[in-house]
Amino acid sequence: METKLEPRTLLPLSLATAQSLSFQVTSPAEIFGQELSPNLHYHLQGPIHTAISTYGGTTVKFTSELPDEFKVSPITLSNVPLNIHHAQPNRLLILGPKNCGKSTLAHTLAAYTNKTDSMGYLINLDPHLPHISIPSQLSITPLNAPLVPIGPLFADSSATSFTNSLLPPTNPYIESYGFDQPSSNTSLYVSVIASLASQFHTKHKIHPGRTIIDTPPLTIADHQIISEIISQFSPSHIVVIDAPRFSTDLQKKLTNLPPIINIEKLPGVVDKDGKYERYIQQSSIRAYFYGLPDLVSNSNQISKENSLNPFTLSLSISDLVYRRPFEKLSLPTEDSDKTEEKPDYEILANPGEMDLVNTVLAFIGEQGETRGFGYVQSVKGNKIRLLVPMPGLMTKDVIITEMRYIE
Repeated sequence: METKLEPRTLLPLSLATAQSLSFQVTSPAEIFGQELSPNLHYHLQGPIHTAISTYGGTTVKFTSELPDEFKVSPITLSNVPLNIHHAQPNRLLILGPKNCGKSTLAHTLAAYTNKTDSMGYLINLDPHLPHISIPSQLSITPLNAPLVPIGPLFADSSATSFTNSLLPPTNPYIESYGFDQPSSNTSLYVSVIASLASQFHTKHKIHPGRTIIDTPPLTIADHQIISEIISQFSPSHIVVIDAPRFSTDLQKKLTNLPPIINIEKLPGVVDKDGKYERYIQQSSIRAYFYGLPDLVSNSNQISKENSLNPFTLSLSISDLVYRRPFEKLSLPTEDSDKTEEKPDYEILANPGEMDLVNTVLAFIGEQGETRGFGYVQSVKGNKIRLLVPMPGLMTKDVIITEMRYIE
């Protein structure tokens, strides 16, 4: 079966669990700004929500049997991402509610920046889904080479390429927050943002470039967090998606804001439920250690082999220094009693099985950066069995993240 797409058309594609789909395009098209080549076969694995877009028109040839209840329903493509790209905002902050298209816009703009000769940066402040790294992390990714996500999300808005690799060609700078929601410890979240911003300004001073800042779903109740983000990153423009009332309220709460651009919810964006998001989180952790089959090929045959072989380490629990972030539900105010303020981390001198088993550990470098991850397979007595992507310990300082994974 094939479907002809007229110029400026978007073709949403949704697959349920265990469904798959293979296709080709007859002329260049895109998925979230990443160009699709007419010479290659692309393979989608469900569950997934994605969309093929074309500005000049193309024909999509489905080279596999279509799944049950699969719908082919083209819609009109929005010109907003391309218009914003051509406007060349120096430093763009993207705000909006859940399921409005923030990450779709951010990764589309990042892909367009990658196609230019200029330097750029994609900053992810959303710890909930795997953007470049696994969930619970914040990151800065230089946009001077094709992006390669650690996550498994081929063509998902939280991924940015179709290639599988342990790390991007240009390694991102990553810091561990430890939770997947900013509200779990807002003071720690803001602290990690400040540290990330410091690293960004150092990098930007040496290699200036256009910057796209993606954020978690925030409301006007989160105006303190938004104020901190603006203070730390100094955006030149703010894009607010699908929330005109939010823009008005934000201008009442905060002063000296940069110009705000209000846009509608991007077409083709679907509501991701909790089950789908948990699948994405778990799949990204698995893909970090085991990789993925190649989902792009020169033929209609899809490989079922994983691309990475992790290593297993057997250590004494005392070989590592453990920190675990506390949950704190609000930012301190000027009237807060600083002497009674709870710290952001607890040090675990002798963690037990309940503290460690099935957790994902973030290995922390001397400058506070995340160097990689380990998965605790088992704890027996004073011994810990750890799955890592490379032989040996990356560092001895680890953060016990909120993320859990069960093989």
